[in-house]
Amino acid sequence: MCEKEKNTGYLGTTRPTVDIQLARDIITEYFGLTSLEIIELESSGDRNFKVSTQKEDIQVVYILKVVNSHESIPFFHEAIGSIMDHLLQNGFVTSKIIPTKDGKSFLRLPLPTSSGKSELCLVKLLIYLPGQPLRSLSTNSSTQFELGQLLAEFHFTLKDFPPAGLSVDPNNPWGAENPLVVLKYLTPSLSEEIIEIVTKISKTLHRTLHDPTANLTKGVIHGDIRDLNIIINQEHPTSEIKQKYGMIDFNDLCYSFIILDVGWLIADQLLAYTEQALQKECRPTGGTFPKDSTEDMTQIGNDNLPKNVNGDEMQKDSSGDTISKEPNGKTLQKNQFQTDNIIVKDPNGEQLRKKHNGDTIRKEPNNNFQNVGLQNDGKLRKDVIEFQLNNFLDDKNYYDLITTAVHGDALIDITLQILQGYLSITELSPLDLSALYWSIGGSFSQNLVLCEYNKIHQPGNPFAAEASRNSDILIQEWDKINPETFLERVSNLSH
Repeated sequence: MCEKEKNTGYLGTTRPTVDIQLARDIITEYFGLTSLEIIELESSGDRNFKVSTQKEDIQVVYILKVVNSHESIPFFHEAIGSIMDHLLQNGFVTSKIIPTKDGKSFLRLPLPTSSGKSELCLVKLLIYLPGQPLRSLSTNSSTQFELGQLLAEFHFTLKDFPPAGLSVDPNNPWGAENPLVVLKYLTPSLSEEIIEIVTKISKTLHRTLHDPTANLTKGVIHGDIRDLNIIINQEHPTSEIKQKYGMIDFNDLCYSFIILDVGWLIADQLLAYTEQALQKECRPTGGTFPKDSTEDMTQIGNDNLPKNVNGDEMQKDSSGDTISKEPNGKTLQKNQFQTDNIIVKDPNGEQLRKKHNGDTIRKEPNNNFQNVGLQNDGKLRKDVIEFQLNNFLDDKNYYDLITTAVHGDALIDITLQILQGYLSITELSPLDLSALYWSIGGSFSQNLVLCEYNKIHQPGNPFAAEASRNSDILIQEWDKINPETFLERVSNLSH
């Protein structure tokens, strides 16, 4: 791919370089609000800020969204606003757009970007949706059933919504309707076997979607229905599906084949299932961080008792938690309330802990937190680990554990749970179901190929390295499932 192609379009889109001070100025000048606190949130192509304000002695929290210039299309965002209003009117939990002082739904401002040039970027303010993203929680069969129901309610509510402004850009590699575009982003870092599987799935999905005799069901789809864009508010539990789960991030809305949304949701839950299995089975069993010129840190294991930096063995207290004293008397112990998290302190008292995804976070001399440990891209990325933990699983054991967890029967069982939930609300035609296997495989392909491309060409993107989330192993396991057997099992649900 030529340099020009890499720097235009979706994967090469330049990001706005809006900092917190500029965000504060925008909030004040255009929305008339005085911000108490602004925190930048993780995002890929855009910039998102969580903004806390005070209004009549009540603290109100907003999200300031600064869209990259490539996607700052006014009529598209007008359509998004109309759909969000329609969802709110029909009982869904989602964000609400806050107008500017002049009553506008959004602004277009010349803002600095990563290209070094000022570009017109769309800016809008939304009510912050409280709760936790689904990714931070463990899911089970009940959750999977409910997610199927949620997506079905979404499709049913929007089934008669006019498609104006929601057409699919045929050049967008993230558009699920464009599987052949994904093939343009294949990289040499992918194995020949993976490339062969991805090519087969992408071409078959394209033929299935665009077969003039197939007549697959179309409607407004979310386009990015995944665990980061589904919010659960546990402070107000309810059994009403549309109220239990909030939906956010509608920047990929389009009028397309609804089976693509179903496939994307299922693929994302299969990826989440694999991560949960990985967290459970692939924790390090102990070891010591090597000393360096800046700090000493000790990793606490779950089973074996590691040694601290003085070589003293750690002990367990009466509750079973591992404890130890460092040279300055700081106590290292396992968190008693979140058993999957491990809290440690270095000799200077700096606290280190594991994130929900199992990666260890350490504080570097420049005060930036960095992930270390297991990288979820289908193998142990020893080349990017800053230090090697003792007793870590080797590549073969890692692969064996994952493939044991993600065998075909387990993947189909999760698929059936989500599909049962969906079909309890609305229907899918036999032709739609015949495309589901390839839709799920297409989601794996898209995630793996485009995120691998980002790792190479956009290493500064905060999501670039996240990404494949074991898609390489999953797509190989998915390829082992017979499409006809899969279709027979899912078709039985609709009878």
